[in-house]
Amino acid sequence: MPGRWHAPPGGRGEMRRKTGQDADDAEGAHLRYRRCGRQYGKTSCNRTEIGDSDMSDQKQQDLEPGFIFQRVARQRLRLSDKRLAPHNLTSAQVFLLNWLLHKDGMTQKELAERLSIGTVAVSGMVDRLEAMGLVYRGEDPNDRRAKKVWLKDAVRTNRELLSEVAKEINDVSFKGMSADEIKTLLGLMDRMRRNLSEALDADDVSEWINQQPIRR
Repeated sequence: MPGRWHAPPGGRGEMRRKTGQDADDAEGAHLRYRRCGRQYGKTSCNRTEIGDSDMSDQKQQDLEPGFIFQRVARQRLRLSDKRLAPHNLTSAQVFLLNWLLHKDGMTQKELAERLSIGTVAVSGMVDRLEAMGLVYRGEDPNDRRAKKVWLKDAVRTNRELLSEVAKEINDVSFKGMSADEIKTLLGLMDRMRRNLSEALDADDVSEWINQQPIRR
């Protein structure tokens, strides 16, 4: 387990973790949909094609893409929160810090876009990180109505710890897989991501989604 996060002098490193809203922030960013789409282009998505016909209904349901993606994402977030708890941080907060490590001085609107959550949720996370002495807000010289968010030195000092926690989560996730299997898995998932991005950007959704009405 990595060393403990060192809070900056005068910060509130011991402040109680706000798991409720931050967990919702993270899930709102990554767990939008739970159902497996019945059709995407020419690729169908049903139990008989994915699982063995002799499997139990529960086992077949467990193998549906929608369930697998949701559970993997949720379990990675839960394990990340567990690893970060001794440092009074949540996975949602670390996502935000990592974006600032990539590009410091982003506006709250830019962070909201990167995290795929609302600006109100970002503002709440920034409030908590600011109270802990990890970030601070500053005016945008190009737009006085906007606020930019900057990292304090404490985050850069503990950057290695954030990297170690991320590596732990990945090591657990890929346990028992060969390097080639991991490379193939990530390549296929990236292809899925690109497919979904193209679908979201499509001008005419009828080109990619089955518009059959939901039966009630």
